[in-house]
Amino acid sequence: MINEGEYKNQGYGDKIRQIFEKELSQYNHQTIAITPTRFYKEVKKYNNLCYGPVIKLKTIKGLFYWSKPLYIMPTQRIIVLEETFKKLGSPKELSMKQLLANKSYTFGNIADIKHYPFDLKTYRKQKNVVTLRNSGATNSLIAMLQKKRIDWMYDFPLFISWHNKSSKQKKFYNYRTIKVKEAKNATKIIAFMSCIKNEFGKQTIEQINQSLTQKTILDIRTLVRSWQLDEINTNEFNKLNKKLFGF
Repeated sequence: MINEGEYKNQGYGDKIRQIFEKELSQYNHQTIAITPTRFYKEVKKYNNLCYGPVIKLKTIKGLFYWSKPLYIMPTQRIIVLEETFKKLGSPKELSMKQLLANKSYTFGNIADIKHYPFDLKTYRKQKNVVTLRNSGATNSLIAMLQKKRIDWMYDFPLFISWHNKSSKQKKFYNYRTIKVKEAKNATKIIAFMSCIKNEFGKQTIEQINQSLTQKTILDIRTLVRSWQLDEINTNEFNKLNKKLFGF
């Protein structure tokens, strides 16, 4: 969701929220802008809270009733600029370990993040590996990628797309995504709506589920598809969703 700037309320999450607000017209809706860190601390303060689209994280799974699946996303990918993608031979898939061994390409990563497909501890000593530890590390890595201080990073393509569209930068960058061989068994990223685990939440999720017709799911899919980072990622998104839903 986007809470400020030119694209305020124009993100795919905003549009999905608006779909369900129309379906739940008997309620007065208020959107709360909150960071994930604050969310975990404050979620229990509300007895009429719905949250999403979101994946079923272990930390919050027991706090909510959950809707039927809305869509499935491609997992994290190697992210590069178009120029680097061509230098690498325009690959659809690469071994991250082999790329780390190639000292011609500098990798940017974030300390203490667990979404990498293997432990980076031994690789962080290499001169072609840059490790950041600040709170805005992802944004810093994107800026370094744009300025060619690093050649590649490993992250969610959707976040890079969001940054490309919603940040105040004047230039639009052409990114490419590459599937990672070591990430074949990564956790599936399936999105749901969730509502607080009480009678309100139970009834609301039942109503949300009733509204999830094939047409609504396809409308949601169109919204999310438009935010995919490149053609490769878009094709993977289409393939995954057709397999999950059968349409």
